[in-house]
Amino acid sequence: MNGAGNGTPLLDARGITKRFGGLAAVASVDLTIREGEILGVIGPNGAGKTTFVNCITGLDKPTSGTIRFRGKDITRMPSHAIGRLGISRTFQVVRPLTHLTVRDNVAMGAMFGARGKERTVSQARDRAEEVLHRVGLEHRIDHAAADLTISELKRLELARALATDAALLFLDEVMAGLNSTEIVGAMELLRRINRGGVTLFVIEHVMKAIMGISDRVVVLHDGKKIAEGTPQEVVDRPEVAAAYLGERFARRAQVVGKPERVKVQGTLVKAAPPVVEEPLLEVRALSSGYGEVPVLWDVSLEIRKGEVVALVGANGAGKTTLLCTLSQLVKPRSGSISFAGRDLTRARPEEIVRAGIVQVPQGRRLFAGLTVKENLLQGVYLRRDRRQIEEDLESVFELLPRLEERANQLAGRLSGGEQQMCALGRGLMSRPRLLLIDELSLGLAPLVVDHLLDLISRINQRGTAVLLVEQDVQAALEHAHRGYVLETGRMVQSGPAAELLDDPRIRRAYLGM
Repeated sequence: MNGAGNGTPLLDARGITKRFGGLAAVASVDLTIREGEILGVIGPNGAGKTTFVNCITGLDKPTSGTIRFRGKDITRMPSHAIGRLGISRTFQVVRPLTHLTVRDNVAMGAMFGARGKERTVSQARDRAEEVLHRVGLEHRIDHAAADLTISELKRLELARALATDAALLFLDEVMAGLNSTEIVGAMELLRRINRGGVTLFVIEHVMKAIMGISDRVVVLHDGKKIAEGTPQEVVDRPEVAAAYLGERFARRAQVVGKPERVKVQGTLVKAAPPVVEEPLLEVRALSSGYGEVPVLWDVSLEIRKGEVVALVGANGAGKTTLLCTLSQLVKPRSGSISFAGRDLTRARPEEIVRAGIVQVPQGRRLFAGLTVKENLLQGVYLRRDRRQIEEDLESVFELLPRLEERANQLAGRLSGGEQQMCALGRGLMSRPRLLLIDELSLGLAPLVVDHLLDLISRINQRGTAVLLVEQDVQAALEHAHRGYVLETGRMVQSGPAAELLDDPRIRRAYLGM
């Protein structure tokens, strides 16, 4: 790591709150950035990290609170004025001007530098070349931005921000989509930039990277700051483990390894043993991503008939991408998908559903203006067996009686737990042989989550296999037969759920230490 800067506050944010309607995306956050440091900022999806950066850089205005940069109040300044003071940023999604050269993309940012540095076109191009050498893109200067790899595009985004003569640089997931070798190179590049006099604020889901380069780490969760300190101090905080792994796993981690408790731990898995060992889904060396951005590399997994399999991993590991690839919403780049002996590697999404693979998406994705019953019937659009549909609807109502009580109520007026039940019921109406469930517990109280997980067990006992993606690691593994651990797009661990519950490598996969 680097030194922790000189200790002088460069930017000081006090009581920053940002509301969208009744939702507080950021709630009373106090944060100081010291000159010369690398400050890492982590937190689960929806923690408020990007919203906080948007408030600092002027893309959003905080609902309340104050922001001072070098003692100057910038709370209500427009973004361009903030940039001229010496604050710049990158974005999660890289959007260069693809028809321009790499040099010209960077020169556009160099035209108007910080602290009144206005440049001619010639001077801006000279500045661009200087910065491109600094980030290792000198060999691509005259290439079109459209020709760059994802790793090179990330460096281009970094160069565009540096060209503005920034003293403080906000980096939003600059390592997303990079492979292990590229991540190591990106870490060293950020260290060099920091040693060159630029203070860095780094949001990142690649935990090994953020813990490896940061002088300090701040953790946001549900819009609030829950921890701050050195990487090791933050990892050791139980509230941080709870935010990433779920409260039950965090409590369990404090006692695993003590001789008097180890024997007890193996009894916690609640899923009944599967009756059939025959493979249902077989995935081999699967790679996929979005556009030019790779997300999964050589992923292999197997689900047997009658199983519940948990898929766990930190934010940004690629869990949702894997489910969407199995559903063919994201197309595989290489590898194979076989289901019940049938090759589905190049199948269309509707063929996936017909084969018996149905996804319950993260965030429920209900039609708020339709009734519960109308939402449930969205799951039968490929079916023609009308009589059986009525029987299946009755079966769903039997399993989920709350939905029958609210059959004619608008889905948008349901509670979060009821909406998740409706999403599950809609999936069941497609008569799945394998149910892919993405983040069952998102935004729900623990008691509601326990009820939904018990429903998953009942659905499984009726003969449906389940692949469960779940942020609450303890809950997921307690209700699964086996589990897989995904880390930065690669499958790094698998085994019986009871063994994974006691494995300290799970914690490392989420927290990087």
